[in-house]
Parts: sequence; C-alpha cells; structure tokens
Amino acid sequence: MSSTPGTDLVMALSPKRFKTTVLHDDYMVRDHLVHGVRILPGVFFLDLTYRMARQLGLEPRQVALRP
Repeated sequence: MSSTPGTDLVMALSPKRFKTTVLHDDYMVRDHLVHGVRILPGVFFLDLTYRMARQLGLEPRQVALRP
C-alpha cells in the first residue's frame, strides 16, 4: 500500500458500490496533461462504468449514461 495521497473514486449502483484509488503518479494521470495540469481522462470514467456493468452481469449495450 502506497503512502502517496490519491483520489478515491466511488461509483454507487444500489445496492453495490465500486471503489478505486487513483494516485497522482499513476500513468493515466501522470501522462495526461491539459494546459499543464494533470487530469483524469474522460475515457477512464467510461472504462470504469464498463467494468462496473460487466461485474453486475450487464451487457454494455444495456447501459445508458445520463447527466
């Protein structure tokens, strides 16, 4: 376990919760800069949603993302 501060991302879909920790030096953040600022790419959230749906036994075409 790293002592480096990170960001916990939690997605809830009742009654299950999914959690992952992203550290500032993880390649997906370290290598993605917008105006010189490290930022998590939007595709990361799509991938996380895809993995969550698969764990719930859903097919990707059954999932709709809404604001």
